[in-house]
Amino acid sequence: MDLHELPRMSTLVHLDRDLASPLYIQVANGIRASIDEGRLSEGQRLPSENEASDELGVSRPTLRQAFRLLENEGLLVRSRASGTRVRRQRDAPDDARASASEVVRARVDVRLIGMVVPDWTNPFFISLCAGVERAARVASMRVSVTDVMEDRRVERRTLRQMQRDCDITVAVAPRLDDAEITELLDPRRTVLVNRAVPGFRSVNVDATTGVSQAVGHLVALGHACIGYISGPASSRASGALAAHVKQEVTARGADFLAFGPVEPTIGGGASIADEVLNSAVTAVVTHNDLVALGMISYAKSRGASIPRDLSVIGFDNIPFDAVADPPLTSVAVRSHEVGRLVVHEISEMLEGAGGQPGVVHLGSELYMRESTARPGS
Repeated sequence: MDLHELPRMSTLVHLDRDLASPLYIQVANGIRASIDEGRLSEGQRLPSENEASDELGVSRPTLRQAFRLLENEGLLVRSRASGTRVRRQRDAPDDARASASEVVRARVDVRLIGMVVPDWTNPFFISLCAGVERAARVASMRVSVTDVMEDRRVERRTLRQMQRDCDITVAVAPRLDDAEITELLDPRRTVLVNRAVPGFRSVNVDATTGVSQAVGHLVALGHACIGYISGPASSRASGALAAHVKQEVTARGADFLAFGPVEPTIGGGASIADEVLNSAVTAVVTHNDLVALGMISYAKSRGASIPRDLSVIGFDNIPFDAVADPPLTSVAVRSHEVGRLVVHEISEMLEGAGGQPGVVHLGSELYMRESTARPGS
């Protein structure tokens, strides 16, 4: 190609807006592939940000991110005088060129963390991601978050893309089984949250203390039959929480009933409310606060009084709990601290810290409010 002839960006870059991969990553991948395959030559000038964004149908900031990423990798050089031009790396043969993430790690301090969360509408996950982002900013890292909407197929596809496009993958409460996680993810570039898989670093919430306090509180109030409302069947955390609650309830001589599974949403809580109200339980612990709030709202609409007819304890201690009606008693997890620990694990991984991958545990505790009381009071 004539070095003075501007290439058409649409022939270099194919964008798939259905993919979880950010558009700027797709743009950078297309340009990088064109350089590697010889379709762009050293010294070749690229269209301006305005021209390229118009042709591809993306924003200027998206093009700017893609150009900066390739500039950081040493594949592009930019100046006001000559615009954006290709600068091939001469120190590595074409068939041995490093991956994008390896080049970024070698040349710049900024690294891209790809986070996968099961449900972006859950305030706990929003807070957790905010904690990761704040700690990552201090460590000169950037964070890209994708919501997989509790869909295993979307989760599988997204994790595969994150491993290809990002330096580090953070999988939050993944729904895939251990074999799939081991097959899809490189333990040298992955941190798990609320999930332990052999060979991987993980940061897990230890619910033992919080659950023990919650059940002890209910028994002390005089509740003799206590239930647990479980979240999605694919949630390992929900299964572990159910086992903790059952163990604590039976150890204290009370009866235990299991409900669910339900969606981990307000609607999920509403869907199980009638079954809970018509059972023998006088108190329940729920998979998360959204389930608790949904069940309380529906129960009140049916004429039930909370906590007189049913005491309710949630899990996560989200900000809405304190202003709920009644304010929700909940087991608290310091989600921002989870984020800090995740970035600490990433830093150790990138610095090649010794020792075997393991599980970092973060404790929990009960915050008592007005959704629990003595039965009938």
